[in-house]
Amino acid sequence: MNDKFLPIGSVVILNEGRKPIMIIGYKMSSLDNNYIMKGTDVVSNKVFDYCAVLYPEGLIDSQNFILFDHDFIDKVLFKGFVSNDSNKLNEFLKNN
Repeated sequence: MNDKFLPIGSVVILNEGRKPIMIIGYKMSSLDNNYIMKGTDVVSNKVFDYCAVLYPEGLIDSQNFILFDHDFIDKVLFKGFVSNDSNKLNEFLKNN
């Protein structure tokens, strides 16, 4: 588990990724529990650290999000806005 979650709006590149993505949520899983990881369908009840969309395109289709864990991040291109509220949320996420 990571020590600190990146704030909403952060833009990252994932390991082996070519396109930036922007974090829009935390602790999410797929509705049907189907995931594609490195070209292979995986079925599980996994809850991922982050939910993201392509950057700069944003949300294109309400059915498609990028779900990933903190250790999948290769590079942070931009760190989103941090406030007292986001710091409180970060503490909650670390403990739950």
